[in-house]
Amino acid sequence: MQVSRRRFVLFTSAAMSMAAMAIDLLIPAFSDMRTEFGLPEGSTRIGLVITVFFVGLAVGQLFYGTLSDRFGRRPVMIAGLAIYVVASIVAGFAQSLPLLFAARFVTGIGAAGPRSLSVAMVRDVYEGVEMARLMSFVMTVFMIVPIVAPTLGALVVTVLPWRSLVFIPALAACGVAWMCWRMPETLPPERRRALGGRDLVAAAGIVVRNRRTMAFTLVTTLTFSSMASYLGRSQPLVADLYGRGSLFPVIFGLVAGVMALTTLANSRLIPRFGIQNMLTGATTALLGFTGVLLALVIATDGKPPLVVLCVLLACVMGAKGLVMPNANTAAMQPMGAVAGTASSIIGVITSLGGAVLSGVVTRIYDPSARTLAIAMFVFAVASAGCVAYARVRTEDPSAVGAAGLVAAG
Repeated sequence: MQVSRRRFVLFTSAAMSMAAMAIDLLIPAFSDMRTEFGLPEGSTRIGLVITVFFVGLAVGQLFYGTLSDRFGRRPVMIAGLAIYVVASIVAGFAQSLPLLFAARFVTGIGAAGPRSLSVAMVRDVYEGVEMARLMSFVMTVFMIVPIVAPTLGALVVTVLPWRSLVFIPALAACGVAWMCWRMPETLPPERRRALGGRDLVAAAGIVVRNRRTMAFTLVTTLTFSSMASYLGRSQPLVADLYGRGSLFPVIFGLVAGVMALTTLANSRLIPRFGIQNMLTGATTALLGFTGVLLALVIATDGKPPLVVLCVLLACVMGAKGLVMPNANTAAMQPMGAVAGTASSIIGVITSLGGAVLSGVVTRIYDPSARTLAIAMFVFAVASAGCVAYARVRTEDPSAVGAAGLVAAG
């Protein structure tokens, strides 16, 4: 592929960020949106703009990977970005909640393209330790969006209408589409697959029958569920339980910054320790940190000191920064022959599973930190179990060739 590594990382990071940008920018505008659409103060109905987006994101990933295995990554990603832009414009002009929700659902379908195909493009070009290192760089840049977006969104709505927060991602998507147009195709014609039903079933079978891929997909899903639960409960905790709502953007940014730093550090640790050892160590650390968090929350009747809570949450999210890129890489490693389809299936499971599990957590009424601490601990226990189950007999599975792993799966 005739493109620099830095440019490739920048492009794939920007493509993956389209979904996060559409979510995190809009959250600070919820109060203004309730007012415009005549909803009572504190109404949770406006939160459906996020829920329907997640549903569209999950549904869309069913198609992009398979289409890209047939037609190539670039044209299919550009089509997804075009859907994203058009649907965002419709959402920006929507005068009713049903139309807004419908447009956000379609925006999610559009965002599914860059979300799933960026991972497939990384797998097209890299594998093993090199893929894990690149995914670490990609995830680090990707995490800058949730650090910056809420603060940026809050600043924008002080001078511009909330609808501008829908148009900004559309403009960014145009830039990503331009970058994609200038990017070489990563899937050459000789590696493309037919679209026949039998071929699709065979490709999907390769994915779902591989125990390592499915185990690490569950790890990714559980980690995403824990992160989404934190996103859903952290702001009410800081604002309502501690009465420090004005500090939330700072706290959120610092915790996310720790996660970004550990993800960046992962790129240097992977060549030394290997994917399997890193996952084992990271999930063990995650289990320990969430265990301490749960014990502290129970001991303080659900309200530990805010500083201590923030430090522990930063440790938990930092461990997740080591789990996420490695679990993603380990899940995709055996799937080189069907990277697009595999990325779609993994993306659907992660998005739907994460949305359902985190939705259960965020809907439980609990003014204390108990529910979040319990959920994080349970997800950490399950993740550690999946990593233990997926262990293979080789010392470092990243050293095994993709073809061999497919056959072994």
